[in-house]
Amino acid sequence: MLQNPGDSVYGEANRQTMMAQVINPEPVYLEPMTTSGEHAAAAIERYRNNEVPDPSATSTTAGVTGGRGGGGGGGN
Repeated sequence: MLQNPGDSVYGEANRQTMMAQVINPEPVYLEPMTTSGEHAAAAIERYRNNEVPDPSATSTTAGVTGGRGGGGGGGN
């Protein structure tokens, strides 16, 4: 049985990859986590009625400009 988040029977590469994805294994929140049954029920109803809104478009880059290409490598 694995005891720690980094324990693995698959080797160092998999262990390292998994741990790179863990930001904070024991987070501390300033406010208590809250949920709403009414909010969840409304979301389920929208899903059942095929009324889920399309996701809004997002962009990860504000502006992209052309770059300079490198030269080709020489052969023998």
